[in-house]
Amino acid sequence: MRIRVLPRRVDPPFDLREIVDWLGIELVYSRLPPSVRGFYLRSGTIAAILINSSDSGVVARWTLAHELAHHLNDLTSDAAAAAAMLTDTHDDRWETACEHLAAELLMPEAAIRRLIGAPKPGIPAFRNIEIRDFAYLFEVSSSAMRHRLQAMGYHIAGDAGGKRRL
Repeated sequence: MRIRVLPRRVDPPFDLREIVDWLGIELVYSRLPPSVRGFYLRSGTIAAILINSSDSGVVARWTLAHELAHHLNDLTSDAAAAAAMLTDTHDDRWETACEHLAAELLMPEAAIRRLIGAPKPGIPAFRNIEIRDFAYLFEVSSSAMRHRLQAMGYHIAGDAGGKRRL
């Protein structure tokens, strides 16, 4: 019997490939159509994540987190994914849940709060240059970091106050 050991790193950024490997998920990078970032397939006990090899590092990392969220949430199966791709009737609630879990995997709220403290209402906590620094630290795009901070209640200097979906 093979004993699995969790990856040792406890602070972000996490190497999601180690987690995928630990879970026994096959990870494949392949050239996919430009409109397809990646997808998750499962058949019985076999699971695979395919990532578009043409995407940049932070985009591919986000896609990996999103598809890993499908596995962790067990929200899709090979039949459901195929039906969704063919009929375009995939329930947005599942995708939204996976987007939120991907954000938590890549930019854990606890880690962000440990670094910068709680948001202060009406007081800008960040400027764009600082968002880029945090994005670099967590290995995500500036856009993803901005959305995450806004969703957590942080005010961004120069923002009109509108929150965007993760």
